[in-house]
Amino acid sequence: MRKHILLVLVFTGLFSFGQSQTTTECSVQFETNSSILSPESKSTLEEWLASIGPKNIVSMSISGHTDSDGTDHYNQWLSKRRTESVKAFYDQRNIQSRMLELAPMGESAPIADNESESGKQNNRRVEILAEVTQPTYTEIGEKLGPVTQSFKASGNEPIQVIGKGGTEVIIPASALVNESGLVVIGEVDIELTEYLEKSDFLFGGLHTQSGDRLLETGGTVLVEAFSNGEKLKLAKGQKMDILFASRTAGDGMEIFNGVTSEDGVMDWSQAKQFGAVYEAVSLEDGFIRYTRIKDGVVESTVVREGPITNWKLDSLTMTEYHEQTEMTSLMMSSSKLGWINCDRFSPAEQNAELLVNVDTAYHPSVFLVFNDINSVMRGYYWDKEIKFQRIPFNKDVKVVALSYVNEQAYYAMQELTTDKIFEVELALAPISEYDLKKTLKRIN
Repeated sequence: MRKHILLVLVFTGLFSFGQSQTTTECSVQFETNSSILSPESKSTLEEWLASIGPKNIVSMSISGHTDSDGTDHYNQWLSKRRTESVKAFYDQRNIQSRMLELAPMGESAPIADNESESGKQNNRRVEILAEVTQPTYTEIGEKLGPVTQSFKASGNEPIQVIGKGGTEVIIPASALVNESGLVVIGEVDIELTEYLEKSDFLFGGLHTQSGDRLLETGGTVLVEAFSNGEKLKLAKGQKMDILFASRTAGDGMEIFNGVTSEDGVMDWSQAKQFGAVYEAVSLEDGFIRYTRIKDGVVESTVVREGPITNWKLDSLTMTEYHEQTEMTSLMMSSSKLGWINCDRFSPAEQNAELLVNVDTAYHPSVFLVFNDINSVMRGYYWDKEIKFQRIPFNKDVKVVALSYVNEQAYYAMQELTTDKIFEVELALAPISEYDLKKTLKRIN
């Protein structure tokens, strides 16, 4: 009798920051009156297990089925034997039994007619449905991406922390409260993670989009505060100042807060308060003058004592410093801790669309990195492809795919110019962590 083995992988959901769960299914067939796994079936089960990674399995349901030949009682028994055969196969591969649920169905759930031999053959099967944590490259991002910096401070005194990337965070005294709204006056821990380069965004799984509108970023930070392990927030009416060391000019910049939906998808929402962004334009007698500029017009000015110590300006003027480093300083205020992005909406018309053909068995994250603006788009699953919509037309970009499965990194990249509707194909290849970090750094 001809043997047919069916292997089906089903992926659902949008990309998320961190890990999410997805559903994957595998099906194998059996000979008449047999519960013995054929070599082909064992190979199919082995490949399927390798594709999802044993460590990623949350739960697994194994349902056994038969054709309509024989009695109901016999077919129920035979379907049970078939499920036990598959369970034994996975038991040998250290899949914990508590994760495995057996469901012998007998002949009650055919997927084909029982009048023909081919139909009966399709019905003699075991179906495995697994819930797995979707492996992304987030794990390697934690290894190679921006490092979270920790600082000790006192809640009842002004707090000032300066990150390694040049970001400065200033929190007023007694501005931090716990979930009950009580002011924290003892020791607090401030954690700061800086995302200032395009490679930082890729490692962090971040994008620069608000809904379907593209943003140009001046930098992103994650600022969190804790007291005895309890997460803190800013008291109502309080704000913190953040100074970004940025390669993006401040004209038209606004403040966006990171919002994560229930399914783990990150988006950026315009802040409702304290949205002004000021650009450092001069250094005079130890004071930095920050000017609010919008559409080329000076709206207001703030003068602040400086210079920032870790910039080591020494004898350089602010203008000379900017010319030598291509950096500017953007000062903003936020009424919230958490994910904070300093952005402006891209003025480019967004009317292009891209489909990326890539092996989704690797659960890749796919990005569109723009060459001439500080922007990164992130694609989403569309059937078995990755889709991008509302892309600026006629822009030079890099399409980057990243994955991290079973402690191995995978990478693919293609350079192109965006068209109205276009499609590309990427072939993921293994890459060492060292080479991946060097490669992504070059994208900056």
